[in-house]
Amino acid sequence: MRVTGKISGALVVSLRLGLTLLVVACVCVPLSAQAMADFLSGKKEVYYLYSQLDAPVTFYCRCPILFGNDGGAALDVKNCGYNRYREHIRIKGAGADSARATRLEVEHIMPAWEFGHERSCWTAGKRKGCQRRDAGFNVIEGDLWNLVLVIGEVNMYRSNYRFSEWNAQKFLCPDCRMSIDVKHRQVQPPEHTRGLIARTYLYMAKEHGIRLSEAQRRLMQVWDQRYPPDDFECSRAELIKVLQGNDNEFVSAKCRSQADTPNPKRQPSRIRQSEAAPLRISGTPATE
Repeated sequence: MRVTGKISGALVVSLRLGLTLLVVACVCVPLSAQAMADFLSGKKEVYYLYSQLDAPVTFYCRCPILFGNDGGAALDVKNCGYNRYREHIRIKGAGADSARATRLEVEHIMPAWEFGHERSCWTAGKRKGCQRRDAGFNVIEGDLWNLVLVIGEVNMYRSNYRFSEWNAQKFLCPDCRMSIDVKHRQVQPPEHTRGLIARTYLYMAKEHGIRLSEAQRRLMQVWDQRYPPDDFECSRAELIKVLQGNDNEFVSAKCRSQADTPNPKRQPSRIRQSEAAPLRISGTPATE
């Protein structure tokens, strides 16, 4: 929901369902949204979030995402560099999946294994066991700060490999400079994603008590400083704060600092400005 104005000490709140709710200011009703209950809830909101951005693209490979009037979302395959080069992509030790190469999926930046494998439910039934038995796991799994839209096949290649940085020479393709090392179970992400990845890991560690190794924390701190938020990350943060009701201080502090610093080259917010009703995604988006 979003606040649209005040009337005699009351707030008019416009809900995305098209309804209008009058909330009296003296009543202690929080205007912020609540944490996602589970991954399914988070996935639906991620599609909604991307529909509210101008020219949305996939996270790693920057392939255009199309949203139809019916609320559906699809990968713009014709204008996606990954798909143009796909027949030449070879990942040693990994297969391919042509169906997933042309569809959108929701990925966890910090994989479910990383925040779930030390929980007792994981021992009993891994991810599905935690989804059935652990409400706390479900909240973490649905956290919007940790979710992005990606090409399905790239999601498959990334798997639950840790992020790293080395002198990689082989990339998925010229338009998607991501390197997959299956033997050592590591991924070197494109430079434009590293800052957001770092601030997500630092947020997950603080918000949910996820333990990071010393090497992992140092890398994320370096990336956080080296790669400041871009317009996409700041606009995404604005929307998540409205949808989920909590902040990621690692992102917001830098976005505020950048906003306060005059820069004629800075682009305006990428949140879509439209009088039309916000799009809603019908059906269930593709799973990871």
